[in-house]
Amino acid sequence: MADKPKERYCAYCQARLFEEDDVVWCPECGAPHHRACWQSLGHCARLERHGQPEPEEPDVAPEEPVEEPAPEQTPQGASPFFPPGFADSAFDPYAGVDPEGEMEGLPVAEVATFVRINTRRYIPRFRRMCDTGRKVSWNVGGFLFGSIWLLYRKCYAEGFAALVATLVSYLAAVPFNRVLNQAAETTLGLLTQAQMSDPVAVGQAQTAMMQQLLTTVSVWQVLLALAGAALWVAIHLLTGLFGDRVYLRRCLDKVARIREDETIDNKLQALVVAGGVHPLLAATAFLAVQFLSNYISLL
Repeated sequence: MADKPKERYCAYCQARLFEEDDVVWCPECGAPHHRACWQSLGHCARLERHGQPEPEEPDVAPEEPVEEPAPEQTPQGASPFFPPGFADSAFDPYAGVDPEGEMEGLPVAEVATFVRINTRRYIPRFRRMCDTGRKVSWNVGGFLFGSIWLLYRKCYAEGFAALVATLVSYLAAVPFNRVLNQAAETTLGLLTQAQMSDPVAVGQAQTAMMQQLLTTVSVWQVLLALAGAALWVAIHLLTGLFGDRVYLRRCLDKVARIREDETIDNKLQALVVAGGVHPLLAATAFLAVQFLSNYISLL
């Protein structure tokens, strides 16, 4: 068998051979081949030169194939929404939390990608809640807007449940409001324009309205109105106290499902699409509540 030549290029495809390549050497001339090239050709690429003296090596090596650059990979702990280096800048979207850390086994960077809006508030708060197991954390937006805030944060099940409960609280006050409006129409509604500027006349009309209200309203109407008011306060108070907990569970559950879904190729992009906020739904729900509350007050 001839000595192995010095060149390290496949005799068939002329591509450079590396140590990790599966190489087949011709037993006659020692020419190296990729195993796939040898099997494809079925014999040595220099078969016609067997038995002849080897030609002199060319001064220029065969042109190496141009390798396509590898696609950029998102480094561990990075987020497509928060590029690498953000955590070291003045604006830290993680608010000091290590993006390469975990929350209940899920990467902090992926949870931040799902939250997307106002991560400087939610990520450190989520970190503390996961570490301590606390379920209560005051959320001003949840307290002020209740179901609207839940829908804004894409907590759909909890948001629509709170929205229905809010409408129920408005309906509970309808019987009492109806009696109150009737009493106001039969007393204050009879005042003339001149009497409206007379404090004595207005005071007498208000006294008459209260007397009529006490004689016409029933206990169940008052209790029902109080229950509706208590329900409205409870909705907003509970959303303020447990809104962060509800939103945390929503984020963790959604991130975990996306990570486990084998049909999703770009999981980080799926987090961006599924996460964030839904301002259009929140605005629609707000307008719907205002319209329905005004309509209910006319019943």
